[in-house]
Amino acid sequence: MSFSTYENSVESGSPVELYEISIGSDIYRLSSTEDDYTFGSDVYTGSAINRTNIGVGQDQRTQLINFELPSSHPFVQRYILIAPGQRATISVFRFHRLDTPGLERVLTFKGIVRSVAFTRQGNAAQVACMPLTGGLSRQVPRFTYQAPCNHVLFDDRCKVALDLTTSYSGTVTAVSGSDVTVNGLSAKGSGWAVGGYITNTTNDDYRLILAQSGDTITLLLPFPADLAILGQTFVITAGCDHSIATCKSKFDNVTNYGGFAFVPTKNPFETGL
Repeated sequence: MSFSTYENSVESGSPVELYEISIGSDIYRLSSTEDDYTFGSDVYTGSAINRTNIGVGQDQRTQLINFELPSSHPFVQRYILIAPGQRATISVFRFHRLDTPGLERVLTFKGIVRSVAFTRQGNAAQVACMPLTGGLSRQVPRFTYQAPCNHVLFDDRCKVALDLTTSYSGTVTAVSGSDVTVNGLSAKGSGWAVGGYITNTTNDDYRLILAQSGDTITLLLPFPADLAILGQTFVITAGCDHSIATCKSKFDNVTNYGGFAFVPTKNPFETGL
């Protein structure tokens, strides 16, 4: 029999849901029952996880789905005090135990984690997830008529390559809250990393860089306190202030500049000549 036959059956259905949570290079696989299930080489561990209903029709595109996990789970532990830099996704698969000759697994939901809140006196975590289609209901202009460049550094329109000239790999020699010292970074020049990112090569977590003084950079948010980053190798990518001057001097990329650098700062129809 097929998945749809069991799914629509009044008496024969025996549904099990599998949850796949991805963040960076880490993937957590859980099942909605106490039993473990294996599909291919992937093992879904039985756990205490549940969710709210998935909407139907128009609601399915925008409705937040809440998943509840024990607060001890390593995924939600990453959101205590400081949220990770990466975006997490949750996929929900469904199959029926009695489906033969082989279990047919069907993807029923996939969304992006918007927030994690700890409830029940800290014993549980509510993970709010927006469907991937949620962004389709919003209208966002791609370009605006402005002097700064509209492109994102390294994107297809910017065309600057992420290579040895636009990135730097170094060892962390000191950490103090949001300040991280990376050996040899000063060789790239003053302010080279401002507006860029520092990435942990062990788990791909990253942080935005707000300031640079020599080898020391100041991050928008510190890395988790329980993460021992001293002595580890991190990759720093160059930052861009989206001005045409930086585009020319730092990246030699004025040909692909995506702004209107010479827009007059005064409107003669408002201020007169």
